[in-house]
Amino acid sequence: MITDPCGGVSRLVWDRGLLVGVVDPAGVAVRLGYDGHGDLVSSTDGDGNAARLERDGAGRVVAAVTPLGHRTVYRYDRAGRLVSRRDPDGAVWRFEHTAAGRLAGVVDPGGGRRRYGYGGHGERESYTDPLGGVVTSRWDDAGNLAGAVLPDGAVWRYVHDGLSRLVATVDPAGGLWRREYDVDGALAATVDPAGVRRDWVTGGRGRVRTVSDGAASESVTTDGLGRVVAVTGDDGADRVTRYDRCGRPVERVDPDGALTRLVRDPAGRVVELVRPSGAATRYDYDGCGRLARVTDPAGGVACFVYDGDSRLVEEVRPGGERAWWSYDECGRVTARHVPGYGTTRYAYDRSGRVRGLADPVCGRRRFRYDGAGNLVEAVSGTGAVTRYGYDRLGALVTVT
Repeated sequence: MITDPCGGVSRLVWDRGLLVGVVDPAGVAVRLGYDGHGDLVSSTDGDGNAARLERDGAGRVVAAVTPLGHRTVYRYDRAGRLVSRRDPDGAVWRFEHTAAGRLAGVVDPGGGRRRYGYGGHGERESYTDPLGGVVTSRWDDAGNLAGAVLPDGAVWRYVHDGLSRLVATVDPAGGLWRREYDVDGALAATVDPAGVRRDWVTGGRGRVRTVSDGAASESVTTDGLGRVVAVTGDDGADRVTRYDRCGRPVERVDPDGALTRLVRDPAGRVVELVRPSGAATRYDYDGCGRLARVTDPAGGVACFVYDGDSRLVEEVRPGGERAWWSYDECGRVTARHVPGYGTTRYAYDRSGRVRGLADPVCGRRRFRYDGAGNLVEAVSGTGAVTRYGYDRLGALVTVT
């Protein structure tokens, strides 16, 4: 058993040295299963939904199966390196490696290839995107990033001190950004290329930290455990946070002195939110620890329903209106119904990008992407076409 400072008790169940069950202080239980080699092969929630891992003779995960049976398959080479992943919808991602076993490339289901290059010490020196844009990196002898050249030729430089702290950044336009530190190694000041200086002043054995840019300041007070307990603005007003013995926020006081309280269950989940007016919102959870019901200050109740994979599938609102969601085998939303609006449906490409949607207001829309995953064309429900253009850095530059 583990007893927390608030008295909550978590129970651990062991079998021959293996952890086979965990029950949190509120009674939510998870069971764990193992194979004959002691490798984890299953996890079962409080409703009996089991997620499974299938392993090969070397103990590597070759398939992950959700409680609803959706299966992701992994394949390895003779050296034990992951070479492919097949998603539940059949889309395949491929992974390439150097002779030293480092990741050399990733090929997405649409054929887009991302390549990685390395230096003599194993540091990553280059990244090439599916459109051929290259980012190169330079490192100093201590392993700190010293510079980067972007696909458009722009050069960034980084300077570190003897303790490997970043002390200066030179942008492609030659602008110098400086960082200064105090004797304890904490950030003391930053100076931007225009000369604007921002100071951080630490006092009270590191418990009060004041940030000032010369025009305004803000002080942050922390307790002995490093938690923020007060933030004081230029006007002297405090925003205060109080914690329980487990370190969880339970009270917040705004600058006007208004108190908001968070009441928690033994597992730390918020079960009641009491606003300064006294209005209270209550939260109830199901046997898996998921939010199941919200009761508003007027007594209205919203209920939430989940499927076996713990995805939200239904929300019944206080007035009886029903919202719902459906998903594909990869867990992506394929339909969403909003009361009073209607149902929106989504379609995806092999790489998981939205390629089409239909909703009650805008009708059917289609989307097309380039090899790097940038949206290049959108077709509206009326047939109007909008095209998007990007520079070599992937930044949006034109919309026509």
